[in-house]
This record gives sequence, C-alpha cells and structure tokens, in this order.
Amino acid sequence: MKIKLKLLIIFLIIVIIGVTLIYNNRYFKYKITNDYQEKRLSISDFKLKDFKLEENGFLVSTSSDPWLELKNLNIKIDSVLINAKYLNNYNLLQVFYTYKDNPNFSEKKSIFRITDKKRSSYDIKFIHFKEIKDLRLDLVNKKDEKIKLESIVLNSTPKFEIPYRYLLLTIFLIGTIYFMSCNIYLLDKVNLVAPFMIFISVLILLMVTISTFNSHPDELDNSTPAIFYRSHWLPPKIGDPSSYFAYSAYGVSGLNDLNPYYFFVGKFSKLIRNNLMNAKLTLRTFNFLLFIILLILCLRVKNDNRIIFLPLLITPQVWYLFNYVNTDAYSLFLSFAMIYQITFPNSSLNKYLKCDDGCSKYVGAVISGLIIGLLFLAKKNYYVFILFLIFWFAWTIWFSEKQSRLKLFKKYLIILSIAVVVVAPIYLYDIFNNCIHIEQKYDKTQINLFDLYVNGFNKSQKIMAIQEKLAGEKFKPSTHLKNSAPTLYWKDKGMKYHEIFTKGKWGERSFCSFVGDFGYLNIKTPPPYYTIVFIVMMLFILYITGTILIKGDSKSKLFTLFVFGFVLLMIFIASFYSWTVDFQPQGRYLFPILGIISLWIYENRNILDKIVLNGFMGILFCLSVYSYVFGALYQIPKGL
Repeated sequence: MKIKLKLLIIFLIIVIIGVTLIYNNRYFKYKITNDYQEKRLSISDFKLKDFKLEENGFLVSTSSDPWLELKNLNIKIDSVLINAKYLNNYNLLQVFYTYKDNPNFSEKKSIFRITDKKRSSYDIKFIHFKEIKDLRLDLVNKKDEKIKLESIVLNSTPKFEIPYRYLLLTIFLIGTIYFMSCNIYLLDKVNLVAPFMIFISVLILLMVTISTFNSHPDELDNSTPAIFYRSHWLPPKIGDPSSYFAYSAYGVSGLNDLNPYYFFVGKFSKLIRNNLMNAKLTLRTFNFLLFIILLILCLRVKNDNRIIFLPLLITPQVWYLFNYVNTDAYSLFLSFAMIYQITFPNSSLNKYLKCDDGCSKYVGAVISGLIIGLLFLAKKNYYVFILFLIFWFAWTIWFSEKQSRLKLFKKYLIILSIAVVVVAPIYLYDIFNNCIHIEQKYDKTQINLFDLYVNGFNKSQKIMAIQEKLAGEKFKPSTHLKNSAPTLYWKDKGMKYHEIFTKGKWGERSFCSFVGDFGYLNIKTPPPYYTIVFIVMMLFILYITGTILIKGDSKSKLFTLFVFGFVLLMIFIASFYSWTVDFQPQGRYLFPILGIISLWIYENRNILDKIVLNGFMGILFCLSVYSYVFGALYQIPKGL
C-alpha cells in the first residue's frame, strides 16, 4: 500500500512538471537590445501644474500635489537623471510614466525617491526598457516647498536582457527533482517541512534582491512610515507636517496606527544601512529575517512536530509577503511564533505551564504575553487569531485534570495580563499625544482633562481632518458618495451583501490572491494553476476532515467544529469589510486562519497518515514553486 501511494504521488508530480513545461514553452526565449538615445530636458519642455517659477530659478509648489508633465515623448528610456537642490528633507520625488498600450498614469507605473537636502542628484532606473509615451515628475508632495531644478537627462544605454527565465526554470526543476528524490525513500519516515523551508528562503532572497521597489502591493505606503522612524523615536502627532510624506493616496498613514512594525523596520534599516547595503534593501531585509527566524524555530522542533509549519508551504503568497515591506508578514510571523510556543514541548511557554507554583520560569509567560500584545497592536484581522488563542486557553483548561484547572487558569491569566501591560503604555501615549488637549496658560503648560471629558477621544476626527487635507479627491471624507472611488462603500451605494460574491466575485478573487496573484494583483500565475490547486486543497481538507470523523474521538471532532467556526468567522469579517468599507478581495486578509489550521493539523497528527500528509504537502509545494517562479519571479519588474 505504501509503495502504491509513493508511486501515485510521484506520478502526479511528473504530470505537474509536464503541464508546467507545456504551458510555459513561450517563456524560454532570449533577446538582446542595442538601442541608444539621450535627451536633455529643461523646465520649459514641461507643462507645470501647481508650480510657480521664481526669478531666481526656484520652483515653488502652490499645492501638496504639484507636477511637471511632458506629453508624447515616445522614446525608449533606461533611466532619468534629475539634478535638483531641495531646501528640506523628506519630500517624495516620484516619476510617473505611461506606455502607448497603457496610456494612463498610475502608482503601479511609478518610481520614487525620498529627497535629502544634502543630495543634488537622483538617478532613477525604469522598470522595463521600452518606449515611454508620457512622463510626469512629482518633485515634491508638500505645499510651499522650494526646489531648484538644474537639469533632467533621459538616458537609453545598451541593455543586455538577463535571462531570468533560464535561472527560474532551473530553480523550479531542481526543487521538484529534490522533492521527488526525498519522497522515494523518506515519504513515510521523515517530515520534509524543514528542507522545503530552506528552499523557500532561497526563493524569497532572490525576490528581495531582484524586484523593483514598489512593484509589490503598498510597498511605498508601508516604507515611508518606516523611513520616518529612521530619525525619530516616537510617533508624530496626527497632522504633523514632518510626517506628510508618509501618507497614502487614501490620506492615511501607518504612523497613525499603534503597530510597532514600522518602528522596528525603521530602526533595523538605520542600523545596517550605513555599512552593508542600500536603503531600500535594508527595509526589505527585516521581513526576510522574520522568515529565517521561523526556519530556525522549525529546525529546533522534532521531525513529527514540524507539521505546524505546513500551512506556510502550501501557498506562494505566504512566501511573497516576506520579500518586501508589509505588516502582513510581521503579523503572520507573530501568529506562528505563538503556535510554536504552544506546540513545542520544550518551549518557554510549556516550561512555564508545567512548573509548580513558586517556580522561577516566568520567562515563558513574559514571551507569550509579549507576542500576544504585539499581535494585538498589529493587523486588526488577527483579532480573530487572538480570539482563537483565548479559546485554546479555555479548551486546555477544560480538558485538563480538575485539580490543575485553577492553577492553569491563573497562569493563562498572567500571560494575558502581561499582554495588557505591553499594549497599555502604547495606548496611553497615543491618548496623550492625539486625544488630550494641551493648552498654554500664564506661561504654563496644562493638560485640559475637562476637554477630554467633554469631547471624548477625538483621534478619529483628527484622522478625518488630515485625510480631508491630504487624500486624493476620490478618497476625501467630504467627497459625495457617487463621486468616491469605485471600490469604496459598496453597501452605502446600494449593493447587497451577496452581490459582492456574485457580481464582485469576492470569493474567487480572494482565493486567487490567496494562492497566486502577485504585484498589485495584476501578475497572474500561468494556467491551469488555480484550478489544480483548488482541487488539491479541497481534497486535502476533505482528507483531514474525513480522517477525523472516522478515526478521531469526540474531542477531535468538537475541536474541528470550532476550527471551522473560526475560519468562517474570518471569511465573514473580511467579506463584510469589503462590502461596507473598501472592496479589497485579497487573500492575505484571510491568513490568520493559517495559524488556526496549523494547530488543527497538529492536534490530529497521530491519526493522519504520514505518506498521505507528506504527499499532499509535496504536491501543493510543487504547485506553489511553479506559481512563485513563473508568476512572481519571472513576471515581476526587475531592478532594485
């Protein structure tokens, strides 16, 4: 029976390789370009919008969204060299461009730099070496800013197109052959999670180093708050002009959140920036190191228990999160760090739970409380995972021996209390910084608590005010509903809840981005990936559920029921947000369920067949490598 299962799994892998080669034969081509052009421009070549040219040659912005625009350029450009003198730091210099087949300006077709008054030259490399139709230079993003533009030079140099396709094909085939060779002998003996995670780390590192900055979702909007913390230790007040560069087109900023992720990234970037690598790479490196920490935790665990990391292997979207600046990877890291604490017998948490009263091993309580506290401050969709953790605590108390229930309850209560201690100072600072009115009276500074009592915590009003000032026209709170952005407020625009599934295809689009859409969801995995991975995932879930129903005890069946309940709750919350606030069918918003599924598989590991489990994991891993290689790595714009 075991031999037949092995042969079946190997046959399925061979079929996957064959389908991959057939559908991707068009990628294995090669070309060299030798065009060369150079064009020098001056201010007179551009149409100015919200800029005033002074006699001394300085441009002065008359709004927070000025630009210079050049229509019908129609030449191939490799880079643009901008020589300019800025009087202030932290302006956002952004270059937008269009192609003949895509003539509209957008954030996806733009490259940015953060300005420095000590610097006078900005060399901006374009993503693709192809003909540019229109060019727009957003030199500043603040009103009343002065800049002296010395020169603009458009360069086209001989370009040798690096054959990434051959490299990526080699990686895919080596990875697949590596898995097959392991499976032949080890499928029922060794858990393959650790070797797979090592291989994934190589893929992530490759993406970190070759992909263009801001070619990933909201990388610019997540980077600017981190850049702020390179030179600051505390969050700014809402509306502080020094933080304007960190606001997105929505008029919101990560600086207004309580998430310490941006602080960690900013300080880490500053720490390694001067000596090791360029600024953008230092920002990305933080998330990559989070994945390396997960890999180290995996290597510390015994073979059978490594199954807790299985959900990280079955979708390439997880790997994709760890290659650029975003808070989702950080939140996912914290959730699996907590799963590790729960499941690893020698973890600090389990040592703490097993020790008698008076034991000195409170480090487990501190670490677990810290993780839960940081997770509470991270992405709000992980509140569902925190709720699941509280349920897990109650579950273990209920199924423990009666005489130890009270002791276990007290220990879990200490952990949650430490989490509150972690969260409370940050909330109190935020209240003091943004909610309490401070006034000057008789040369003395006074805190007007009466104003707090009368007006309440008015942080939301301040956020709306700054959003009104800095957001794009379609995202301003004052914009009439019918003129707002197409993705906003579908419920208020008259759409029924079920119509986000039928008309908006929320379920289909969320699943595709859960397993294989990259970039700004515009990079798709070549077919027939989505259909195959959906079928394999459904079969995997049915196998686990069926095994529990047949072989599991009543406790396992009841736990499975609760797991499904939390998964459905997460799906409902994500879809409800898309309906009522902003239609964003992104699979990453459902990633809190990965930690829940991890614990579900771990709890039932003794009744699940190792061959079948490793087989499903291997097939989904190969599919994920296929998606990451031919979807993400091959199609993503290159050049950091």
